[in-house]
Amino acid sequence: MTTDCWLCGSAAGVDEDLGDLGFVRCAQCGFVFRPASQDELRDVYEGGAYQDRDFAAGYAADDTIDERLHNARVRVGYVQRFARSGKLLDVGAAGGAFVLAAGRAGLDARGIEPSPAFARHARERLGVDVADGRLEDADIEPRSLDVITMWHVLEHVPEPLAALAICMRALRPGGLLVLEVPNLDSVMYSVMGREWTHLDPQAHVAQFTGATLTDALQRAGFTVLATETVAIDAYLSPRERLAPGHLAYRAKLLRHGVARAVDARRHEFLRAVAQA
Repeated sequence: MTTDCWLCGSAAGVDEDLGDLGFVRCAQCGFVFRPASQDELRDVYEGGAYQDRDFAAGYAADDTIDERLHNARVRVGYVQRFARSGKLLDVGAAGGAFVLAAGRAGLDARGIEPSPAFARHARERLGVDVADGRLEDADIEPRSLDVITMWHVLEHVPEPLAALAICMRALRPGGLLVLEVPNLDSVMYSVMGREWTHLDPQAHVAQFTGATLTDALQRAGFTVLATETVAIDAYLSPRERLAPGHLAYRAKLLRHGVARAVDARRHEFLRAVAQA
């Protein structure tokens, strides 16, 4: 079985390591993805299945707001290395913590979120502007935004070039797209393989490396200003680092002989900043 690559259009065949999870790999550019349609995933997010998953439920839980704001402030700090003001749209805003933290930091921030319960929590509990919906359905005035952020969103998006094209149209000339995705080239994936949490084949349809993420951004017309990787520990509060789930994750790594990703280019998450 072959299918056209979502990035370069070349033939992609069953991936040697992840094929039984539905993933294919492009023979030309190396992009790994799981063929899926927008309609298929629309039911997952808008129908409520995603927001009911165990880890996702915390995005709209009152007792997790401190942790979510801690994570958000880390991300705001990264954004402010490149932009300290302007109109910002957070795509896939979840429960609204990043929008709240960005607004407190001086950005004119709003969000859009396909899971209705998350968007409702953002509006009603945090008092921030997060609309229901998907990026492709949003009515965004061309060249109206200074910054678009996508925190762990692009891996959920079929045919990501279409989403990146929408971002390009929405940003003013010189505007910035800041995003983060799981890093398929991470040390954690190389040693954990199919046990790697961020494969998540039920929800993640795209798996990026630094090379394929840069390729995608450039094909969409962006100029890539920076890429880097970041370890998950950078986001964790002291409470989260001692949580049973995280301790179990670290124990699993130790069983694989990895205490931490020692190569700074190969942490769990991959960030990029690109200019329109």
